[in-house]
Amino acid sequence: MPADYRREVSEELAAAAAAVGEKTESVLILRVGSEWFALRTRVFHEVLAYQKPYVVPFRSGALLAGLVNVNGELLLCISLEAALGLPPGPGTETAGRPRLCVVGNGHERFAFGVDEILGVRRVPCASMQPVPVTLAKSPSAQATSCFEVDGHNVGLIDEQRMFNSLDRRLQV
Repeated sequence: MPADYRREVSEELAAAAAAVGEKTESVLILRVGSEWFALRTRVFHEVLAYQKPYVVPFRSGALLAGLVNVNGELLLCISLEAALGLPPGPGTETAGRPRLCVVGNGHERFAFGVDEILGVRRVPCASMQPVPVTLAKSPSAQATSCFEVDGHNVGLIDEQRMFNSLDRRLQV
Protein backbone atom coordinates (compact mmCIF):
# COMPACT_ATOMS: atom_id res chain seq x y z
CA MET A 1 0.00 0.00 0.00
CA PRO A 2 1.22 3.48 -0.75
CA ALA A 3 1.91 5.62 2.31
CA ASP A 4 -0.50 8.34 1.12
CA TYR A 5 -3.37 5.84 0.83
CA ARG A 6 -2.82 4.61 4.38
CA ARG A 7 -2.74 8.20 5.69
CA GLU A 8 -5.94 9.19 3.78
CA VAL A 9 -7.87 6.18 5.05
CA SER A 10 -6.70 6.85 8.61
CA GLU A 11 -7.84 10.50 8.38
CA GLU A 12 -11.27 9.49 7.01
CA LEU A 13 -11.78 6.92 9.76
CA ALA A 14 -10.71 9.41 12.44
CA ALA A 15 -13.12 12.03 11.06
CA ALA A 16 -15.99 9.52 11.02
CA ALA A 17 -15.25 8.48 14.62
CA ALA A 18 -15.20 12.14 15.73
CA ALA A 19 -18.55 12.76 14.00
CA VAL A 20 -20.15 9.83 15.86
CA GLY A 21 -19.34 11.46 19.22
CA GLU A 22 -20.91 14.76 18.16
CA LYS A 23 -24.49 15.37 19.35
CA THR A 24 -26.92 15.54 16.42
CA GLU A 25 -30.65 15.81 15.75
CA SER A 26 -32.36 13.61 13.17
CA VAL A 27 -34.74 15.83 11.18
CA LEU A 28 -36.84 15.71 8.03
CA ILE A 29 -36.40 18.88 5.98
CA LEU A 30 -39.37 20.13 3.98
CA ARG A 31 -40.46 23.17 2.01
CA VAL A 32 -43.78 24.97 2.40
CA GLY A 33 -44.16 27.76 -0.13
CA SER A 34 -40.78 29.46 -0.28
CA GLU A 35 -39.77 28.61 3.31
CA TRP A 36 -37.75 25.61 4.51
CA PHE A 37 -38.56 23.91 7.81
CA ALA A 38 -37.50 20.82 9.70
CA LEU A 39 -39.30 18.57 12.15
CA ARG A 40 -37.64 15.88 14.25
CA THR A 41 -38.07 12.46 12.67
CA ARG A 42 -39.59 11.00 15.83
CA VAL A 43 -42.92 12.77 15.11
CA PHE A 44 -43.25 11.47 11.53
CA HIS A 45 -45.47 8.45 10.99
CA GLU A 46 -45.47 8.37 7.20
CA VAL A 47 -45.05 10.39 4.03
CA LEU A 48 -47.45 9.71 1.15
CA ALA A 49 -48.39 11.06 -2.26
CA TYR A 50 -50.55 14.15 -1.85
CA GLN A 51 -54.31 13.75 -1.89
CA LYS A 52 -56.78 16.60 -1.81
CA PRO A 53 -58.58 16.83 1.55
CA TYR A 54 -62.34 16.38 1.78
CA VAL A 55 -63.88 19.61 2.98
CA VAL A 56 -65.77 19.45 6.29
CA PRO A 57 -68.88 21.67 6.05
CA PHE A 58 -68.84 24.63 8.45
CA ARG A 59 -65.46 23.57 9.89
CA SER A 60 -62.87 23.79 7.11
CA GLY A 61 -61.07 27.07 6.77
CA ALA A 62 -57.64 28.62 6.97
CA LEU A 63 -56.19 26.12 9.46
CA LEU A 64 -58.31 23.02 8.87
CA ALA A 65 -58.10 22.05 5.20
CA GLY A 66 -60.38 19.03 5.70
CA LEU A 67 -60.08 15.26 6.15
CA VAL A 68 -57.80 12.79 4.37
CA ASN A 69 -58.00 9.02 4.22
CA VAL A 70 -54.68 7.48 5.26
CA ASN A 71 -54.80 3.69 5.06
CA GLY A 72 -58.46 3.64 6.08
CA GLU A 73 -58.07 6.15 8.91
CA LEU A 74 -59.59 9.62 8.57
CA LEU A 75 -57.14 12.28 9.73
CA LEU A 76 -57.48 16.01 10.12
CA CYS A 77 -55.52 17.70 7.34
CA ILE A 78 -54.16 21.07 8.41
CA SER A 79 -52.64 23.90 6.44
CA LEU A 80 -49.05 24.15 7.60
CA GLU A 81 -48.94 27.72 6.25
CA ALA A 82 -51.74 28.73 8.62
CA ALA A 83 -50.27 26.75 11.52
CA LEU A 84 -46.91 28.49 11.11
CA GLY A 85 -48.36 31.92 10.40
CA LEU A 86 -47.09 32.08 6.81
CA PRO A 87 -48.93 34.06 4.17
CA PRO A 88 -50.90 31.70 1.90
CA GLY A 89 -49.38 31.18 -1.51
CA PRO A 90 -51.39 31.26 -4.74
CA GLY A 91 -53.54 28.12 -5.07
CA THR A 92 -52.09 26.45 -1.98
CA GLU A 93 -54.81 23.78 -1.88
CA THR A 94 -53.80 22.07 -5.11
CA ALA A 95 -50.71 23.58 -6.70
CA GLY A 96 -47.34 21.94 -6.08
CA ARG A 97 -48.24 19.55 -3.28
CA PRO A 98 -46.36 16.37 -4.09
CA ARG A 99 -46.35 14.94 -0.55
CA LEU A 100 -48.68 14.45 2.39
CA CYS A 101 -46.94 14.14 5.74
CA VAL A 102 -48.54 12.38 8.71
CA VAL A 103 -47.21 13.41 12.11
CA GLY A 104 -48.23 12.55 15.64
CA ASN A 105 -47.33 12.75 19.31
CA GLY A 106 -48.87 9.73 20.90
CA HIS A 107 -52.66 9.95 20.79
CA GLU A 108 -52.93 12.69 18.13
CA ARG A 109 -52.21 12.43 14.42
CA PHE A 110 -52.42 15.16 11.80
CA ALA A 111 -51.67 15.35 8.10
CA PHE A 112 -50.42 18.30 6.08
CA GLY A 113 -49.26 18.90 2.52
CA VAL A 114 -45.76 20.10 1.64
CA ASP A 115 -44.29 21.35 -1.61
CA GLU A 116 -40.97 19.52 -1.41
CA ILE A 117 -39.05 17.18 0.87
CA LEU A 118 -35.29 17.53 0.98
CA GLY A 119 -34.88 14.37 3.04
CA VAL A 120 -33.80 13.09 6.43
CA ARG A 121 -30.59 14.60 7.77
CA ARG A 122 -28.55 14.41 10.93
CA VAL A 123 -27.83 18.00 11.88
CA PRO A 124 -25.10 18.75 14.44
CA CYS A 125 -26.58 20.58 17.43
CA ALA A 126 -23.54 22.88 17.38
CA SER A 127 -24.61 24.22 13.95
CA MET A 128 -28.06 25.28 15.21
CA GLN A 129 -28.43 29.00 15.83
CA PRO A 130 -31.13 30.85 17.78
CA VAL A 131 -34.04 32.22 15.76
CA PRO A 132 -33.75 35.98 15.06
CA VAL A 133 -35.52 38.06 17.70
CA THR A 134 -37.96 39.55 15.18
CA LEU A 135 -39.25 36.05 14.37
CA ALA A 136 -39.07 34.64 17.89
CA LYS A 137 -41.42 37.37 19.24
CA SER A 138 -44.10 36.59 16.65
CA PRO A 139 -47.33 35.19 18.19
CA SER A 140 -47.28 32.29 15.73
CA ALA A 141 -43.57 31.51 16.22
CA GLN A 142 -43.02 27.77 16.08
CA ALA A 143 -39.31 27.62 15.17
CA THR A 144 -36.85 27.24 18.04
CA SER A 145 -33.59 27.35 16.08
CA CYS A 146 -32.29 27.60 12.55
CA PHE A 147 -29.45 26.06 10.56
CA GLU A 148 -28.22 25.83 7.00
CA VAL A 149 -28.40 22.75 4.77
CA ASP A 150 -27.46 22.66 1.08
CA GLY A 151 -27.61 26.46 0.86
CA HIS A 152 -31.09 26.66 2.44
CA ASN A 153 -31.85 28.42 5.72
CA VAL A 154 -34.00 25.97 7.66
CA GLY A 155 -36.12 26.64 10.76
CA LEU A 156 -36.44 23.78 13.26
CA ILE A 157 -40.06 23.60 14.41
CA ASP A 158 -40.74 22.81 18.06
CA GLU A 159 -43.19 19.96 17.56
CA GLN A 160 -44.65 20.18 21.08
CA ARG A 161 -45.39 23.88 20.63
CA MET A 162 -46.94 23.12 17.23
CA PHE A 163 -49.18 20.32 18.60
CA ASN A 164 -50.29 22.51 21.54
CA SER A 165 -51.12 25.36 19.17
CA LEU A 166 -53.10 23.03 16.89
CA ASP A 167 -55.04 21.64 19.88
CA ARG A 168 -56.02 25.13 21.02
CA ARG A 169 -56.94 26.43 17.58
CA LEU A 170 -58.94 23.36 16.48
CA GLN A 171 -61.12 23.15 19.62
CA VAL A 172 -63.39 25.97 18.47
